[in-house]
Amino acid sequence: MPTASPTVVRTGEIKGYGYAPRNVENQTLNSNLIARVRHLSVEPSFRIDSGADPEYRYDPYVHFSFSIIEPLKGTAGDVVVVEYVVSLGMPTEAQAIEKAKKWIASERDVWWYKREAIIFLDDLRFAGSKVSEISTGAHYSFANHCGSSCYGEWRIRSNNSYNNWVWLPYIGQDATLEIPDSERMFRVVVDPDDDSYEHRVGFASLADIKAILEAYGADGTLARATYIDQRRLLWEARSSESYSFVYSVAYEDGRIALYPAIKIVVRNGEVVEAFFAEDVEREGKVWPAGSRIEPEMMNDYDLPTLELDTFFWHLAQGWVYRNRVVPDVSFDNEFGYPTAIRLRNGDVIYVSGYTPLDD
Repeated sequence: MPTASPTVVRTGEIKGYGYAPRNVENQTLNSNLIARVRHLSVEPSFRIDSGADPEYRYDPYVHFSFSIIEPLKGTAGDVVVVEYVVSLGMPTEAQAIEKAKKWIASERDVWWYKREAIIFLDDLRFAGSKVSEISTGAHYSFANHCGSSCYGEWRIRSNNSYNNWVWLPYIGQDATLEIPDSERMFRVVVDPDDDSYEHRVGFASLADIKAILEAYGADGTLARATYIDQRRLLWEARSSESYSFVYSVAYEDGRIALYPAIKIVVRNGEVVEAFFAEDVEREGKVWPAGSRIEPEMMNDYDLPTLELDTFFWHLAQGWVYRNRVVPDVSFDNEFGYPTAIRLRNGDVIYVSGYTPLDD
């Protein structure tokens, strides 16, 4: 009896490509300013690090100037200046400036250099930021709120596999077409539909990006509550009192099984039968896939149902209110029940193969 593949659907969908990387939620919540902007200029600059070795005291920076087309989170003036460090420190101010000029000349034609983009920013004026000894006029830096959960460090280059959104360039659709703002397309990195670790390039419309930012939001609780209420109503309307499904627990997207896949049969809301959906070894004995779990063993596995008062839905409710234990939940599109509940420790609770049964 093969194990059914879980249906993985979650917030942040970009149709045709996959989903916004999970780190984008944290990025949205913690960035001080998210804006649709038009690139104006880039100029060389520097910072002094008074605590550094004299050979590395002058940090080469560049300053990007952007005009604000539309703020998507936060407020700002008509123009923002964003600083970006380009290399290790240099011995003198002149050398730092020269290094920054060379960086500008060499990087001017890479993908990020577009007239329009969506950028995520931190405000350097807030407490905790490193303040330069020389006021250079930059009030922002590029935000990157994902810590150790990001792979590598975000830098201005193609970043095809970097799993966070920082600078999303407009892809330059046919200028002869009159394109509504909502349909303007931006280059993004996505988690593919199969929820693997292979981040890919996708394209999202301004409307898609706004919907994702709104769902995560400054708080996002209302959007999450509305989302889960819709799934709960879907389950109540379409579910049967008798059904079967496959339940399992794994670590990091199924790579290591922690709890065997079990097919559970429910009649009138109560578990009546269960079968191993994969080969299971326990205490030196192997039960092949399809083996019936004897009644005396069923209590050992504490078999759940999908009813609304079970732990599946309680965990999903914790996700609504940003319970740190439950960072992400996926739901089935047809019936509404939770299909994947990701826990903070890396465990993932899977539900798949829901099948209504004749009473």
